[in-house]
Amino acid sequence: MALGFRAHVEAFGELVTITLISVSPLLFGGMIRWLQIDNSNLSFTSYEGAVDSFLVRGELFLYALAFIAIIAWTALREWPLGLRPPRVVLGLFCLISISMITIFYSLDAAKVALHVHATLILSKIMFAITLALYYLAAVLSKIEPPDLAAMLSESSGALASKLAEGRHDDH
Repeated sequence: MALGFRAHVEAFGELVTITLISVSPLLFGGMIRWLQIDNSNLSFTSYEGAVDSFLVRGELFLYALAFIAIIAWTALREWPLGLRPPRVVLGLFCLISISMITIFYSLDAAKVALHVHATLILSKIMFAITLALYYLAAVLSKIEPPDLAAMLSESSGALASKLAEGRHDDH
């Protein structure tokens, strides 16, 4: 049940691939806005501002929600014995995150004025935490359950040999 380096590499590759595919329209749109002729500042800060202009209404929450759905699926599936605590942590994170996103969009739908900069920061923090927990869930999903049949066979073989030794000692 030990995790090797390969599980981490696979999980990291999965995270990077899915993240890049998911946010590529956002990054591309930001690049188009950044490269417009009326933008004379072609710095990284300017590019970040162009990307942020697409996220001022909490859109990054929706990006996070897609990953949260996958984390929830991972948390709900059957896990090997001994891995209950990560399952509980992932499940609680999903419940809290889904509740926060629902509240945010309920406030937005009710036209409650929210501070744009605070929304942007909170959505970035949630997205970063979600990516970290997605990575954890991906690594944990690489754990194979113990081969109970092999374990049972091994212990029954050991028991049979001890019983055989006991019979020989009696004679």
